[in-house]
Amino acid sequence: MKRHLFLLLASVLFLHAATVQDVYDLYSAKRYKEACQAGSTLLSEHARDEAFVTMYGYACVQSDFIDRLALPVTLLKQTPEGRANAAYFALILLQKKLLYHAMLDGTPLQDIRIPSTDYVLSRVFDFYANDPQAGQLAYYTYTDTSVPERTYKLYTIHERGINKIVIEVYQGPTLLSRHRYW
Repeated sequence: MKRHLFLLLASVLFLHAATVQDVYDLYSAKRYKEACQAGSTLLSEHARDEAFVTMYGYACVQSDFIDRLALPVTLLKQTPEGRANAAYFALILLQKKLLYHAMLDGTPLQDIRIPSTDYVLSRVFDFYANDPQAGQLAYYTYTDTSVPERTYKLYTIHERGINKIVIEVYQGPTLLSRHRYW
């Protein structure tokens, strides 16, 4: 009886297991959160496939699963393009960790000089690192220099026992997106 139950459960799990093609399809459909989650189950067996690892990394960036970038950073080393993507993922992970540390622990970022990207967390990191009032306010509002009608609101919350930093992106008065990092 136990054996039949195990075989039935294994069969059901096998039929519902994600495939590489499923992850590519989810990514192509801009269902990044699902692509990141499904890709994490396949990452170890496809660790040498730089295209898959890169797509997984970008899906995790787009869905704000920044901590999941640590593995792609270590895996992408075979080609110049893979190493460039690893550097991009490492930069975003570093900026998230530094901003989290600065906002929760009051660590100054003014002396830190690192590259930047167009990713929302990277943009806000740059604003905060160059803000003379950093560490002194309950929330920060920054206007995007390249898109003046876009603003970012940065603050911390305590939710379910975890401190989080929140970035809200506005276009005029309209909230476009909210990103939470911990």
